[in-house]
Amino acid sequence: MASISRFFGTEEVFADIDLAKAEKGAGFLAVYCPREEHAERIRDLVAPFDPLAMQLYLPGGIRSLLAGKSPGPQGNHPEQN
Repeated sequence: MASISRFFGTEEVFADIDLAKAEKGAGFLAVYCPREEHAERIRDLVAPFDPLAMQLYLPGGIRSLLAGKSPGPQGNHPEQN
């Protein structure tokens, strides 16, 4: 499934990007948000700390909460650099 996910640019690509950031010293914060409105509130609270990326994992896919900030599947994959 991981290779299929990478092909379609979904969860596995985000995991690859996060791993590359971790290898360069980035830390991670995971927050449980039962509703999308909660995620937006958390985004507003965390954004002043200038996070590298912030994703909302939904049953149907992943949405970046910081538009233009996270490369995500549409940007450069860490193995392409």
